[in-house]
Amino acid sequence: QREHYHDCGHRDHKHYQQQRKQWKRHQHHHQHHHHRHRHQPGHVGSGVSSCCSMHRPVPPTRRRYGCINTLYTQLAAHSKGIDLSGSQDPKETNAVRILETPSEFYASILEGIATAQHRIVLAALYLGSGQKEQHLVDALMQRLHETNGECQVHVLLDFTRGTRGVPSSVSLLAPIVRAFPDSVRVSLFQTPRLRGLTKRLARPPYNEVLSLTHVKACVFDDQLVLSGANLSHDYFTNRQDRYLAFQSNELAGFFVSLVDSIGSFSLQQTMQGVVPRKDGPNPETLPPAEFSSLVQQLVLPLCQSGAAGPMLDGTVAFPLIQMAPFDVHQDERATLELFEQAPEGSRIYLATGYFNLTPKYVRAVLASKAEFHVLTAAPSANGFLGARGIMGHVPAAYTFLEQRFLQAMRLGKAADRVSVHEFSRRDWTFHAKGLWLYMPGDDLPSLSMIGSPNFGHRSAHRDLEAQLALVTNDRTVQLALHEERLRLFGSSELVNEDTLSTPGRQVALWEKLVTMVIKDFF
Repeated sequence: QREHYHDCGHRDHKHYQQQRKQWKRHQHHHQHHHHRHRHQPGHVGSGVSSCCSMHRPVPPTRRRYGCINTLYTQLAAHSKGIDLSGSQDPKETNAVRILETPSEFYASILEGIATAQHRIVLAALYLGSGQKEQHLVDALMQRLHETNGECQVHVLLDFTRGTRGVPSSVSLLAPIVRAFPDSVRVSLFQTPRLRGLTKRLARPPYNEVLSLTHVKACVFDDQLVLSGANLSHDYFTNRQDRYLAFQSNELAGFFVSLVDSIGSFSLQQTMQGVVPRKDGPNPETLPPAEFSSLVQQLVLPLCQSGAAGPMLDGTVAFPLIQMAPFDVHQDERATLELFEQAPEGSRIYLATGYFNLTPKYVRAVLASKAEFHVLTAAPSANGFLGARGIMGHVPAAYTFLEQRFLQAMRLGKAADRVSVHEFSRRDWTFHAKGLWLYMPGDDLPSLSMIGSPNFGHRSAHRDLEAQLALVTNDRTVQLALHEERLRLFGSSELVNEDTLSTPGRQVALWEKLVTMVIKDFF
């Protein structure tokens, strides 16, 4: 594999510039056609959705074939790839689209609901309870009426987060459950760890630290919108995440199957309340070992790997699932292998809203031959800033974890190839996650990962997660992913140990001690 990797140093800069101009011309036309001028000062890119399948891929060089096939073969050992190159209707030009802003994400959900004919699937940690969320539920109700209940709706949320507060996610969804009981399914995952004395003692919101479903996906017929965002006001307005839209029956079908599988071992919202499914397990009474065995029977068939022949031109998506409480580690293993096998001269840009890399990931990053550039939230962009009680000290905890990582970089003599950047934008918070991998000598990424994992302890060991690894040699898709990465890093500043030692960033001793005790819970 490393021989293949080291043969990938072809820059093709002239063609890159030509393709960039072509893409910019398309964006100007797209922007003018839709009257959508949303360029933000100081940001790279035009601020409009990137239609990424409008041109035939540029034929790669022989060495590029070696690069792409190495990544393709590596991921195929973990997951069955889904070819997106021919998945769209010939009249369509958006098999892969990058959405830039929370408002675009919200608009895409409303549009998907309004046009869906057969199925709507919404998976998130929770549904908020504000006006935008109410409008979303109203849109679901309207579509159910318009299709006379023929359009099937499945909403997957976490039980602890979805029942917290008044109003809650559950109370907001109750009207559509009552009006269309045969067309609407609301599933709420409850960890089997939350039972008996633990459930009585762990009150909201602290019962959420045990384990959650963190899977994020929206499906409208054959369209998938994948993100790390929840279905809540901030995520629709000024909480920056990533959002990719795919037009693929096979890929949409995969996430429908995943959400259905999780729903089959989750609680169900009915007109009488939230109860165990009649044909499903009770997470509070079924022995944990039996519950775990049942989950594996349902989920492991989705984790099959695929025989990898040579990859042709285009884009292939590899779904990756992580459910460590039930001994499903597909995503972690694939991610670790990417870190460990990345060759000298390659660059990995990694984003996480919450900086708490697992020890395995830290060791892999520090031992890797690749450059790593990590992007995370500055304290001012942390979603917990200003929270009441102990939660208000979470930004300080993440600062302390950053300090420890920077110290490990210095001690491991990795500071020359590993860097940390903090996202900061006035009145915005940061929640983006995923990575972009550039092979040696390349100006554009050949791989990107997007989904729900934060690369932290919760993602790897506690929660239910899913993401996609996209392998592509389609120059238009690569350019759009590259521009996305530039936009996010364009609102960041490089930090080092000195930065985090300034008076405004100092962490109290008690905050450090508490962080060391509870860091495996966030």
